[in-house]
Amino acid sequence: MRRAFAESMNILHWPKNIFPQPLDSLSRLLKKCTRCLLPDRPARSGHGVMEQWIQLALVVGLLGTSCSKPPLDTDAEPSTDAELRAHAKEDPQALNRLGWQKIQAKGEERDIDQGIAMIRAAAEAGYAKAIYNLALIEQEGQWVEKDLDAAFDGMMRASRMGLIEAKAALGFMYERGLGVPPDPDEALYWYEEAATYGKASPRSKAHYTKNLLPHRQEQYLHGDRDAQFMLGRMSETGTPSVPMDAEQALLWYEDAAVRGDAASEHQIAVMLGIHGVPRVDRVSAYAWARLATTHSSVKEYDQTLQTIETALLPTERSRAESYFDTLADLVAYNLQDLRLDPQ
Repeated sequence: MRRAFAESMNILHWPKNIFPQPLDSLSRLLKKCTRCLLPDRPARSGHGVMEQWIQLALVVGLLGTSCSKPPLDTDAEPSTDAELRAHAKEDPQALNRLGWQKIQAKGEERDIDQGIAMIRAAAEAGYAKAIYNLALIEQEGQWVEKDLDAAFDGMMRASRMGLIEAKAALGFMYERGLGVPPDPDEALYWYEEAATYGKASPRSKAHYTKNLLPHRQEQYLHGDRDAQFMLGRMSETGTPSVPMDAEQALLWYEDAAVRGDAASEHQIAVMLGIHGVPRVDRVSAYAWARLATTHSSVKEYDQTLQTIETALLPTERSRAESYFDTLADLVAYNLQDLRLDPQ
């Protein structure tokens, strides 16, 4: 059946029919490849058909590779609006990335205006991360005129497209009243959406045993770490929408800290080692404080570590050092396994 179909489509020998001269060398290569895939053996029915199908598959693979869409050529960067739109339509992800590289570059390579133009073009093409990046730029007002209304609209658009970092940023805008009247209920909603990955974050211990803290049965390992920190802060201090709950605050901080969030690591140390809420635990506090200093150069973190280290009892020091090693290994594993960077 396959041979009849091939003959009707004239594809068993279509390369030679179309390109007789340039494909002579390709034909020889195919015969060599076919001999490798189908070594000499007694002839049997269907062997010739299989040889031809292998040749066809090799040709399609070779031509498909040569005809695949090339990556964005950074040596011939788009400059005009038309070129930007064309590149954005072709590969908005690459254009957005190139835009950030332009903004963050040093010396003569830095071109903020061009970088923003690239990000804007990728955003206009509907790429969620570019929409988010452009909203951040408009919110900060560092390189363009500050426009909180446009920033809020962009964050909402990217959030509805499922980008969890946009959901976290949207929660912050609702909490602080940036581009929208303050609304603690909306802030809580968007923080929870980001922190729990839309309440669909995998939490099964069976699948993530190696990623969990020793005393935790489940954790949100795929939610946004910034949102988890913000929810921890809201639970620690209490808000009109969130009652004060030190235990819940600690859980949120741990979800972010176990994946390298230095601010959360530090806050756990402060709660357990200085404030003594929800309990006093100098061993854990020391380990988290020391871990925070390895992930951040904030001076306050060093001061917290010194304070907690001074309060350690001689009998606690060895256990504190051992627990630090445990946490350091766990966080390093999570950063690699979950493909994250410390923050």
